[in-house]
Amino acid sequence: MSISLSPQSNYIHYFVLTIIIFTTLLIMYYRCPGCNVPIEKNTGCNHMQCIKCKAGFCWLCLSLLDAHLPHICNRYDSADSADDDFERQALYTVTRYEAHDGAAAFTLNQYTNFEPKKFIETYWFLDQDKDPEIMAQALEILLAGRDFLKHSYVKLLYLKDPKSVKLHEDHHGCLEMFTERLSQLTEMNLHSQFMLGGQFEIDLHFRRLAFYTDSVTKYMERITCLE
Repeated sequence: MSISLSPQSNYIHYFVLTIIIFTTLLIMYYRCPGCNVPIEKNTGCNHMQCIKCKAGFCWLCLSLLDAHLPHICNRYDSADSADDDFERQALYTVTRYEAHDGAAAFTLNQYTNFEPKKFIETYWFLDQDKDPEIMAQALEILLAGRDFLKHSYVKLLYLKDPKSVKLHEDHHGCLEMFTERLSQLTEMNLHSQFMLGGQFEIDLHFRRLAFYTDSVTKYMERITCLE
């Protein structure tokens, strides 16, 4: 059975292909904002550190990060006078969607390969009754958060009411910030944490995991209530 596409459908088809190709090329040629060397992403968290100059930066917007300040970059800066503003915003949306989709794939691998028994055997200093469950829940919620974020970027693309856009962006920015922090925590080397701060640091680490897991859950619920 053959299907003939309308001119409008063809336009959308080629527009989507153009965005995908452009995004792929953009990701291939990312450069560190600190030292300008070519970089690639090999973790789930979008808050990166250059292995050459050690600069911390955001993979989504390539801004240098301040370790003492929260980073939020989920707002699209509309160009009111540009005829192709929707196309620009669509490209912005696709890059964000693909970044969270890639991070979700990394988290899915973590979640799929997580084994509580092996986790306890590897890190003998853990609380066997609580810590594996906290980690498993953190990975599950992190995966849900990534999926929620990539689809909420698409929703933002079609919101037109300024007040509604502002409200969604505020909640969305908080969710993204908490999600990135949770991602960082799930990827930390627990042996290094133990060597640096002993049992106190490990206990604090898992309290942080529980806190950010709960925060991501609550902000997904809040954004859902806005719809």
